Amino acid sequence: MADAEEPKGDSKKRKAVLDGDGNTIKKAKTKKQWQTPRDNKGGYNGQQAQTIEPGDAGIWATCQRGQEAKCVGELRDLFEEYAEIIYGDVLHDAEADGGGEEGSADIEAEIKKELEGMRKPTSQPLFTHVRLDIECVMFFKTRAPIEPVAFVHRICEDAAQTPDRKRTRLVQRLSPMSLMGKATETGLAEVARQVLAPHFHGPDSAEKKTSSRHVSLRAA
Repeated sequence: MADAEEPKGDSKKRKAVLDGDGNTIKKAKTKKQWQTPRDNKGGYNGQQAQTIEPGDAGIWATCQRGQEAKCVGELRDLFEEYAEIIYGDVLHDAEADGGGEEGSADIEAEIKKELEGMRKPTSQPLFTHVRLDIECVMFFKTRAPIEPVAFVHRICEDAAQTPDRKRTRLVQRLSPMSLMGKATETGLAEVARQVLAPHFHGPDSAEKKTSSRHVSLRAA
């Protein structure tokens, strides 16, 4: 009598692991754990901090598709140039005030201070680019003394007065943002109170009555 053939599928199965008593040991299935990328200092990636948050102010810009990286460079140069033109005196005065007292006798402390200044910036930059996952759109955070509306108005005003002089090739539109608020009813009210109130509810502004005119069309 012929022996029964071994099923073909059995030859491809993994060999079972047996313990000392001959019982089969089943391997426990482990679920893969996903890890969040971290930097060398144990914190999260720097890109995570580059977000637009409530309370921020800045400037939006647009350009053609595929030219975002070059446009960011153009904007950075343009903004730094106009920051020097408009706020140059204020910035220089701030640097002079932060320079410390003159004639300090402690040379070692001065050297240590200079080394610390070389390792890390003394202050935050005036313009910080925020990387967006949106084509053709860029955003730069601003800090005091930059006032986005007046700043962009000055740039556009100069561009209109000197159309022959082109400062950028890729920038299409600049849109200032005075304040970013939370996407709630309270956040909207807070933004309106801070941004719109000075223009509509100032001490010198008087209530103006508006008259409505109704136009009716009659068939001849």
